Parts: sequence; structure tokens; C-alpha cells
Amino acid sequence: MCKADRDRIERRWTYGLLLVWLAYSTAAFAGRSTEFAHEVVTNPDIQLMPAIFVSPSQ
Repeated sequence: MCKADRDRIERRWTYGLLLVWLAYSTAAFAGRSTEFAHEVVTNPDIQLMPAIFVSPSQ
């Protein structure tokens, strides 16, 4: 197996693992944010500061 083949296989593994990690972290973040939103909606004792909803660009 020549070096070009090894590099191609290595790159394919790297991109594959990166894609798996990205999908996992996105799903984990989406799960946490939906749990947080559900907690905010169902718990009247939580008082959110308005600064949470200000976008960083403003």
C-alpha cells in the first residue's frame, strides 16, 4: 500500500470521526436545550434575566 492510499484512508477516518463527534455533540446540545426549555416553561419559580436573550452582536 503506497503513501497516497494510507493518507486517503487516514483522512477518511479523520473526517468520519469528526462527523460522528459533531452529530453526537449536536444531539447532546439539542437534548439539553430542550430539557432546559421544558424546565423554564413548566417551573414558574425560575426567573430568567433578560440578558440571556440578548444576542452577542448587539
